[in-house]
Amino acid sequence: MLDINDNIVLKTKKFKNNPLLKRKQFLLSIDRKKKFNISKEWLRIELSKYYRIKDPSLIFIFGLKNNFGGFKCSAFVYIYYNLEAARVNEPKHRLIKNNLMKLELQSSKQRKEKKNKMKKYFGNKNKSF
Repeated sequence: MLDINDNIVLKTKKFKNNPLLKRKQFLLSIDRKKKFNISKEWLRIELSKYYRIKDPSLIFIFGLKNNFGGFKCSAFVYIYYNLEAARVNEPKHRLIKNNLMKLELQSSKQRKEKKNKMKKYFGNKNKSF
């Protein structure tokens, strides 16, 4: 349990150390007594202080859901051991949100051409795009 400023209480539930995926994972319960919204960036910094992690970009917070009535919410948290494990296991949209990958902007025509080109080579090992 992490008590911050007497207004915000962070509790971890279902904590699991996952050595196969090289991460710690848990459900974070947030009880905010007077404050309405908390940013994921602020949560990431506070969790990095509590778990003594040098790089806060290794912490992935997602699935924030507010309880009815407000002032309480829950989220899923993954804390990876290293950057390589995060890049292998996390989906691209979460990597982009944590600034670990850049979004490649393409026109819709380029995306459609790439999709149709990939259809031709379905099942082949030699895909050179």
